[in-house]
Amino acid sequence: MRKREIARAGTFGTKDNPRTVSPGDIKELAETFADVKTAPVQFGHNANAAAPRLGQVVNVYCDDAGKTLYADIEEHDVLADAVDAGYYPDVSIGAQQSAADGKMYLHHLAYLGQEAPGIKDLIASIKEPLGIAAADAGRCILFPSPTDRILNFSDSIKEDHAVTKEEAEQLRRENKRLKEQLQTSGLLLSDAVQQKKSADKERLAAAMNGKITKANQWKVFEIADAFEPGKTLELSDPVEGQRKAAPLDLLIEVINAQPFPVQTGIFNFSDSDAKRDYSSLRNKG
Repeated sequence: MRKREIARAGTFGTKDNPRTVSPGDIKELAETFADVKTAPVQFGHNANAAAPRLGQVVNVYCDDAGKTLYADIEEHDVLADAVDAGYYPDVSIGAQQSAADGKMYLHHLAYLGQEAPGIKDLIASIKEPLGIAAADAGRCILFPSPTDRILNFSDSIKEDHAVTKEEAEQLRRENKRLKEQLQTSGLLLSDAVQQKKSADKERLAAAMNGKITKANQWKVFEIADAFEPGKTLELSDPVEGQRKAAPLDLLIEVINAQPFPVQTGIFNFSDSDAKRDYSSLRNKG
């Protein structure tokens, strides 16, 4: 679980394309998250819909003044390691306007590598508790205007009349460096995901050994493959109390808790070498 700043009130972007975020906007995004309940973490704003979800926002709140929007983010271990290593130093929020009441809500949180954030210098990880709850946010103005459908708080690096040749060349070099870094990060993430899948499959196979018939084991593997990557479930365990666990871990727990099947059939407790004829007894009976 990571706590970080995801937006801040102010005017951002470029001179030609400014974006203003008011304290009212911040409070509204915090207020409406109670209805949204969760928002996905994705890589950039134009994410592949088929990409695995490696994180999700589980709570959003702001300070009383509406200056900063904070989030509690549940990250898969693979994603958390990549963020800690500096591969995704920035974030940007994607907000949409609800068709029901016209209010803005958090649609997704984009983790940015090469793409520059619209709101700079957000604190990436907050260790101490802030004492802020989502209930502190009040009802505020609509954001953005009702004609807008979606707003991403990120800007793209572009060359215009205000950029010198030297600055443009420096930006190109930096873009190239960040692109190579992002590609390396993607390979590391891909390798880590595949390694975890392989390890999970081995754990599941070991749990099924002797308890699930060979003919049915493929069905269990199919069920495991259908689990959403990075998904966790909150349990009210009567023994262990409140806890979180991945669906695959719970499946393995259930299988491990099952006793080994008892061998069925007729047991002959007589001496196999002694051959006796009980037909006369049966006839008399």
